[in-house]
Amino acid sequence: MKTLVKIYWLIFILSAGIFNPLHASPKQTSTVYFIEESKSIPNTLTVHVTRANSTLETQLILRGATMDITKQVQNVVCDNNPIKENKAGIWRVPAGCQKLQWQVPLAQSRTELASAQQSLRVGDFILFSEISSLPRLQDATSEFIKIAILNVKTIFPKPSSPNEIELPNMHSAPFFLIMNPAIVGSESSNAIKLAYFLDNPIATSKLPSMSSHMTGLKWLNTIMPRKVEESFNIAWLGITAKKVSLAGATGTDILLTNYPNDGEFPFG
Repeated sequence: MKTLVKIYWLIFILSAGIFNPLHASPKQTSTVYFIEESKSIPNTLTVHVTRANSTLETQLILRGATMDITKQVQNVVCDNNPIKENKAGIWRVPAGCQKLQWQVPLAQSRTELASAQQSLRVGDFILFSEISSLPRLQDATSEFIKIAILNVKTIFPKPSSPNEIELPNMHSAPFFLIMNPAIVGSESSNAIKLAYFLDNPIATSKLPSMSSHMTGLKWLNTIMPRKVEESFNIAWLGITAKKVSLAGATGTDILLTNYPNDGEFPFG
């Protein structure tokens, strides 16, 4: 890859290591958002959550609404009653409302840039984007995602208990959940670890080499040495070469970026 491309990857990979998940204190009963496939609508996920305390009124808040991220939340209901969106990305949840549910249609056309931060599906691969698809309860203090989708064999980030992952707090970097990625490989050097995840296992040859990234990371470590182990994870999403961009999305512990699924990097 040419110098410009290397610099781009290094900047975004470095930033991916800055954000670490901040675990919420389990002072109250945990809030668990269950994710499953819709039984009636193809290529759509259903998210449902039971409020730990339904006595008081609260709100569902979608973080991406203030960041110009396209919303993927549809048909929000509580106890089978529709809930209206009060303003962009905010739903008023009335007192007494206990069981919330909504739908998330998955992008499939492979035309979305990684920077769009959309939930999508490619074959068995699923990317679930918290910032576009998971409005969170304002009064929740300890939040988890529970994956209730059949035939999910690989999950990133790694669950702390079977298919369950603690969410970072609302002030952390966006949270991206990837299911059934192809694990291209990993490399390590002293305290540095690098891993590639891919949406399509047959597209491995289209990616830049891991060794070039590792060389850059080791060089950066000489400028900004760290005493603790650092892990850099990149999720590669295919897109037509005409739309490949230097834009990406830095999340909690992972970087989303694109590769051309029908040609070469136009700038490499």
